[in-house]
Amino acid sequence: MLFCAIHLRRNVTDKMVALGIEESERREICADIFGVQVGSQLQEGIIDADDEEEFRVRVAQLQEVWETRSGVKGREFHL
Repeated sequence: MLFCAIHLRRNVTDKMVALGIEESERREICADIFGVQVGSQLQEGIIDADDEEEFRVRVAQLQEVWETRSGVKGREFHL
């Protein structure tokens, strides 16, 4: 499973690089997707959804966030 997560993260990053998304924005998007540890607290990402419906809701909520952060590039990444 770890290899799958590493491969997925690499694919996500490669896609953002290809779209020309800035590095700081790529880190934020990766945190949105995979979660991030802040101190002793884990901020969940969309991959932490409990079921398909929750996953879809989280993805939909991020569309506006990514467009605001990265404009057209963020919208293209969301697609």
